[in-house]
Amino acid sequence: MGTLRVATVGFDIAPKFHPQYGAWGTTPIMTETDKPLLTRCLVLEEGNRKIVWYSHDLCGENVKGTDELRMEIAQALGLNFEQVIWSTSQTHSSPTLPGSQLPGGSSITVRGEFDKDFCQMERKRFINRCINAAKEAISNLEPAKMWIGRGYCDNVSYDSRFPMPSGG
Repeated sequence: MGTLRVATVGFDIAPKFHPQYGAWGTTPIMTETDKPLLTRCLVLEEGNRKIVWYSHDLCGENVKGTDELRMEIAQALGLNFEQVIWSTSQTHSSPTLPGSQLPGGSSITVRGEFDKDFCQMERKRFINRCINAAKEAISNLEPAKMWIGRGYCDNVSYDSRFPMPSGG
């Protein structure tokens, strides 16, 4: 068994705003961001095994869309598709990622690729930021040890809403 090596890179994925079609040119009602939209890229390597794991402040994508993103990044990094993990925070405050068929903010959000050139440019910018973050993390891998322990926290995943009569 080899040495576990780890690195992480975080970056802002805030969209550029089209003057008429909003965030990434896909979400006309989103004309500004309140807080940064972030992505974290974690790379784990041991011996000849490597995983590139992304965590995005975005709404999720369907399986086909997620697989297309993973494949594009894997090819750019010279990795197998299975070595790229794609996860999202499922924030319903994000715009629709260019090329996605799913809404960002909610199911009623108007979405589309209204200015195809702008959308393609924004999608490419997003993908390139992901690829470059992985390359940076790979070049900064450092030895690490993994520890396992047990703890207790009574306020994790606490729902502060009042109970609803319907149970929700």
